[in-house]
Amino acid sequence: MSTYILRRLLQMIPVFIGITIVSFSIVHLAPGSPIDLFTGPDTHPDELARLQELWGLNDPVYVQYGRWFSSFITGDLGRSFRTGDTVLNMLVSRLPNTIQLNVFSLVFALAVSIPVGIFSALRQYSIADYVATFITFFGIAMPNFWYALLLIYLFYIKLEWLPGMQMRTIGISVETHGYYWVIVDRIRHLILPTIVMGTSAMASFTRYMRASMLQVIREDYVRTARAKGLSERVVIYKHALRNSMIPLVTILTFTIPSLLAGSVVIETIFSWPGVGRTVFQAIGQRDYNIVMAFNTVMATLTLVFMLIADIAYVVVDPRIRFD
Repeated sequence: MSTYILRRLLQMIPVFIGITIVSFSIVHLAPGSPIDLFTGPDTHPDELARLQELWGLNDPVYVQYGRWFSSFITGDLGRSFRTGDTVLNMLVSRLPNTIQLNVFSLVFALAVSIPVGIFSALRQYSIADYVATFITFFGIAMPNFWYALLLIYLFYIKLEWLPGMQMRTIGISVETHGYYWVIVDRIRHLILPTIVMGTSAMASFTRYMRASMLQVIREDYVRTARAKGLSERVVIYKHALRNSMIPLVTILTFTIPSLLAGSVVIETIFSWPGVGRTVFQAIGQRDYNIVMAFNTVMATLTLVFMLIADIAYVVVDPRIRFD
């Protein structure tokens, strides 16, 4: 196992470098420049040249990449062109808000998809199965930004049941309302973005769970368990559930980086003060260092979770070997 992990880690190095090169090239070859934020049509050419020299934008792209990469591997993500603050501080300070939103979304997706997938498989070709299948394909095909705007319009603008922006209500604090109402207010603000982010993951999980359960309940050991007179609940939840979860383990590890990447759109729509919203603003402002830091971290997480998926697959299914 250790040999396999070491081999995979070594294989990640050229892939990681390739991803950073492509990402850096795309970001820096896009139209515009960070100095556009601080200059206008009347800016003197000498001032433009001074800013370009100050930020190293006059150098060729490969020189800028080498400078950025050498700083990155030492833990220096650079500074924001817009605020002057370090990129690391900007992302770390907003990371808890993004993690909170992603954890709630993942819990929502799993809490709905596992029982619905099992129920749909056990009642194959029933009306409930058709409804679950329709919702699954709808959730996979539906654009998140459209879904978010739809829920905001319905529950925030028309019905006024739930807040549609920010992560807390202005004026509600521990000092004025106490911990209970602060927690309630935070949960209310989490509901809509959690549903939007979790729906696509829930749809995918449900589809895989249903297909896997349909395959498992036809296995010989499940028939044997039923022949022994065990109750259907014991057969399903004690014998069939573990093996039916194997594909879900794999898709789960790929979903976590996808949720983090998807938070860019969701956090922007709901004005959620997280990493995703910061990155979206950085894209519009051509703040290269923030965009590159986010892209690189996402690439690293994807590679790491791919390795975790392979290891987890062996853990849950003893029939699989690393060799």
